[in-house]
This record gives sequence, C-alpha cells and structure tokens, in this order.
Amino acid sequence: MADRQGKIAFLRRVFGGLTVSGDSVNIAVICPRSSCASRKKGKRKLSIRVDTDQSHCWVCGLKTRNTLLPVLRLACSRDEIQEYVEKFAARPSHLTAEDAETSSDEERVTLPEDFRLLGMHLSSREPAIRRALNYLRRRGFTDPDLWRFRVGISAEGRFQRRVIIPSFDVEGGLNTYAARGVDRDAFPPYLIPSVERIGIIFNEIDIDWKRELTLVEGPLDLMKCVGNAACLQGSTLSEDHLLFWRIVSNCTPIVLALDADAKKKSFKIANLLASYDIPVRIMDLGGFADVGEMDRKSYVHALDKARPWSSAESLRMKIDAWSSTSL
Repeated sequence: MADRQGKIAFLRRVFGGLTVSGDSVNIAVICPRSSCASRKKGKRKLSIRVDTDQSHCWVCGLKTRNTLLPVLRLACSRDEIQEYVEKFAARPSHLTAEDAETSSDEERVTLPEDFRLLGMHLSSREPAIRRALNYLRRRGFTDPDLWRFRVGISAEGRFQRRVIIPSFDVEGGLNTYAARGVDRDAFPPYLIPSVERIGIIFNEIDIDWKRELTLVEGPLDLMKCVGNAACLQGSTLSEDHLLFWRIVSNCTPIVLALDADAKKKSFKIANLLASYDIPVRIMDLGGFADVGEMDRKSYVHALDKARPWSSAESLRMKIDAWSSTSL
C-alpha cells in the first residue's frame, strides 16, 4: 500500500491534482493530450489504474495497457519520467482475474498447455521435434542455446510447425513470446500475443543493466548474441518504450546491432540515446543481413570492432549510407 500511495502522490504532483477512488486503485486526472476537449474544460477524464498502469481517456480515447510512459511523455519532464521508471514502473508479473476482466481488449499472455522444452527432447524421433531441431540447427543454434532461451514447441493448432521463444520479466513472470515458423513460407513468420510491446522488455530476467548491452531486432537475433543483450521486437526505440527508460535510468552503455537495412533507424536511436548521455557503439555486420545470420566468431569480432558513436561518426556513417544507396 505504501508504494501505491507513493505512486499516487507522484501522479498528483505531475498532473497537478487528481481524484482517487475509495479503494485507491483507480484515479482520474486531466488528460495531457493538447487536442483533448476535456483538457480545455479542466475535466478529469483520463482514468488510470494504479496497480497495472492501464489508462483510458473517455473523451479523446488516449489509452495504455501496461505502461504509462506514452501518457507521461505528454505531461512530464525527462527527470520526472526517469523518476517514475526508477520508482514505480515495475509491473506485477501476473494479472489477477479482475485485471483480466478489465483488459478484455488485450490477450492474457500464456504458453500453450502442451508447451515442451526442446532441450529435454534432443534425442526424440518425434517428427515435430526433429523438424524444429533441424530448423534451429540449420540456423546455427546449439543445444545450450535451446536451454539458455528456453525454446519449446506445441502441437496446438496455430503453434504447429513453430518454435516458441518465451520471454520473462525481471520477476520471472511470462510477459510475451515469439513463435517462429520453421517453414520458409510460414505466414505470418512470427506469432506474438497482442500486448503493448512498448511496455515489455523481452527476457528482462536475463539482462544485466550495469554492463554494456547489445540491442538487436528480433528473438532469433538475440539467440546469436554472446553476453549481455536484448531485442527491440522490431527496429525502433523511442521515449515511449520502457526499455529506453531502463537504459537511461541505469546509464547502460549500448551497442546497436540492427539489421543491415536499418541504418537510418540505428542513427536515430543512437542520437536519441546520446542526447541522454548514454555511451553508444554501432556494430558493422559486414556482409550479413542481420545478427541471426552470423556465426559466433563473426559476432564476437564485429562486437569488438563496433565504433563509438559521436557527431563525427554520425556524419561519416550518413555519408557512407548515402554513398551506398547512390551506387
């Protein structure tokens, strides 16, 4: 209860006043979106559930499912957002039944009931298991990789012919997963639950925020990384993402290892992180399209050679990128 009261006090300070429900679970504040009609009238129409960070403005529709960062970005200074992340951003590892009822538009994250760890069936002759293992080995993954990333399979309808990489938050609670098709024509290539990804850090349980952290795009890229690494679940990172504020709060040095065709996005992320005084290096993938294509020796070599980001390096890389696209 003390943490909840502290969080309410913080929200009261940054929003300039609020209304609290009798059970101290829900609060109402003035919506920070400048175009919201309720803001102009001073009406408290943005509802926030304090324990889950769900929010919804009943006038303009501004909504978050499991992080307040997009809302706070409209209302707070950088220092206040960092304070929020450090003190209040940790999310409960499991939803209660009541939470699930209030989140009907969001899929509750669960693994299939028949989920099996591939590492426990390495000698199986079962066709589905052999197919999954052959796919992963063709991609260069070893048996220890399957244990490290807790890779599994399921025979449930939509999960057939897919390998499942689960993700766990810092407290060990399941927060998402990525189910990758093993066939070349698999569509979609990945199945992921419909959760708000900006509020989720993929396998935060494995991250050491005090050491240099390599950022890659997807889970299969992450599985090729040696040492401390995280994946963006895409190719963007902004001030809306919880991952961004975890990095800023811990002053975590970053190596950006995005796909070869995402150089402009790498530059944008590097500039944003550098504006918060975060040390950044950029990895050159050489002839590889992404980290997932690399062997471990090539990855370690590229990591060692990653260049520190600076204004001069920014200009050089932009010129190189422009030159390569002009040829």
